[in-house]
Amino acid sequence: MTDDATEEVRRLEGCVNDLTSILALPAIWSGRDAAHLVSTLLDALHRMLRLDFVYARLSEEGGDPAIEVVRASAQSGPGAGPREVGAALARSWTGGVLSAVARVPNPVGDGEVSIVPFRLGLEGDAGVLVAGSGRGDFPTRTEMLALRVAANQAGIGLRETRVLDEHRRQRRRAEDDRLALASLVEHSSDFIAMATPEGQVFFVNPAGRRLVGLDGEGEVRTTRMVDYVPDEDRTRLETYILPTILEAGRWEGETRFRNFRTGATIPMLHNAFVVRDPHTGRPLALATISRDITERKRAEENLRGSERRFRMLAEAIPHQVWSCLPDGSVNYGNQRWMDYSGLTMDESQGYGWTSRVHPADMEAVLMAWREAKAQEKPYYEVEKRLRGSDGRYRRFLSRAVPVYDEQGKILQWFGTYTDIEDRRQAEEALHAAQAELAHVSRLTIMGELTASLAHELNQPLAAVVTNGSACLRWLDRGEPNLEEAMSAVRRMIRDADRAAEVIAHLRAMLKKSGAEKVWLDVTGVIREVLVLAQPEIKRHRIVMREALAEDLPPVWGDRVQLQQVLLNLIVNGVEAMADVEGRDRALAIRSEHGKVDQGPGVLVSVQDAGVGVAPENLDRLFDAFYSTKSDGLGLGLSISRSIIQRHGGRLWATANEVPGTTFQFVLPA
Repeated sequence: MTDDATEEVRRLEGCVNDLTSILALPAIWSGRDAAHLVSTLLDALHRMLRLDFVYARLSEEGGDPAIEVVRASAQSGPGAGPREVGAALARSWTGGVLSAVARVPNPVGDGEVSIVPFRLGLEGDAGVLVAGSGRGDFPTRTEMLALRVAANQAGIGLRETRVLDEHRRQRRRAEDDRLALASLVEHSSDFIAMATPEGQVFFVNPAGRRLVGLDGEGEVRTTRMVDYVPDEDRTRLETYILPTILEAGRWEGETRFRNFRTGATIPMLHNAFVVRDPHTGRPLALATISRDITERKRAEENLRGSERRFRMLAEAIPHQVWSCLPDGSVNYGNQRWMDYSGLTMDESQGYGWTSRVHPADMEAVLMAWREAKAQEKPYYEVEKRLRGSDGRYRRFLSRAVPVYDEQGKILQWFGTYTDIEDRRQAEEALHAAQAELAHVSRLTIMGELTASLAHELNQPLAAVVTNGSACLRWLDRGEPNLEEAMSAVRRMIRDADRAAEVIAHLRAMLKKSGAEKVWLDVTGVIREVLVLAQPEIKRHRIVMREALAEDLPPVWGDRVQLQQVLLNLIVNGVEAMADVEGRDRALAIRSEHGKVDQGPGVLVSVQDAGVGVAPENLDRLFDAFYSTKSDGLGLGLSISRSIIQRHGGRLWATANEVPGTTFQFVLPA
């Protein structure tokens, strides 16, 4: 045999040995992880092929990080680690594409090396294997064969390893889930138990054992399901509950347990079900998750007791009592409501009660309900007319407040109807009497002004007669003087208008009518009253001082009633100065901006310079039938205060620092 033949045989024997070693690797890898697989593979290839280096990188899998390993000859420097080698090789792959054979800078030493890359795995996605050598003939055909077989074996081994790893992870997760479930069951405060389909109990968790008075698992295994319920409940358990669980697969409901030590009964809420074989569906066990509802039962009984007490109270109080849900639908009305309305409870529930509300009041009722719900602190109040069983309407005041749950959500509203018909009729009668009294008061005031008014009317009427005679003389001439005649007619018209104005104000004051409120200019009302009071002011030689603001906001009021108040205050001021000598009889009247309950208003004051009123008598001035005048009735100021109060304002008196008294009132604007 020639030397070449001998060398070829030797190379073939070496190749066979290398392949045999590579094919034997899976036996070493069995049951081991991917890191061990790639480490032993690189050791074998580096040793048998005399490589400068061999590098492998395994892709990430199942949340595990990528693995990089390198084996290099002893000449490699200390910096040739797996990451550095991988980064250097990646720079050599154009566009990230692996070439079959390439010549690249040596990533573990000096010079250049030839590299052979192989993808690992059936789809080439398991990783990459790269062998490198500085020899000029690398790789030979036998080396390529060995590397291909090694890459194939590694791919198969990696697939098996990863399947095994996934199984391990699944088993680990299943074990973790089992331990978590076991911990949950062990630490649960609920009663959790399992029994055979025949009813033999084999497990009760610690909380369940404490609840029923069992000491340990040994005692549990001696019990049957029927032992856990009182004797009087066993028939229901055996004839209804257990058959239902087995037939329907589950049952939810309430039963009672008994304590094995004390015999005390315990109300329980159960969720019972069948545990089946997932493959065959065969019943393996009966299980229940049950909860002690003693506190809930106690709370329910307390609630029922509270409801009974509420109904007793609702039936006893002298009002119609009702409750409704947050949407306004009524769910309760007491007997007084049913007696008055003639509706049964079923007819009243929901929105049936609205059939008894006067149609004209319905819009106001709905608006009040919407406003109540929109308030930060809801409160419902509205006056409405309700039709009784006799067909007649009566006025009621309806009030309601909400009841909240623990989260602050409104559960329902509780309300009452209070019959205010008699009170309203009495108020209306009182208002009518007050209006009549105010009219009498106006007549009294006007009676006091009669002489002055007659004098005031006599002057313009006399002037009309005089100017009429003059007009006739100017026209009766041979050549009539039309210009002078027209001047006389203009004076007649002026004086007639003056008399008409006095008469118009007098008629308005004497008119007997109900309150007619409109938006008023208070300064204008004052000037109208001064026209009426002018004769009296002149007769008593009063010096008027006016300070009337022109930019006041309007007030909502009855013109005649406010005129009455002003005329009464002005006449009182004039009469208070009747005996004043040696100083000005000054009467000051002012109008200005004011405030009512922190809101805008108009303030009016009438200040006289009379003899004044003792401080202790200032409040008594407004009492009915109290008067500082010998011939006074004592009603004027009392009526004036009532009028101002009905307008939402306030009337009071103060003593001046100098002689006299100031009367003031303020009205909301």
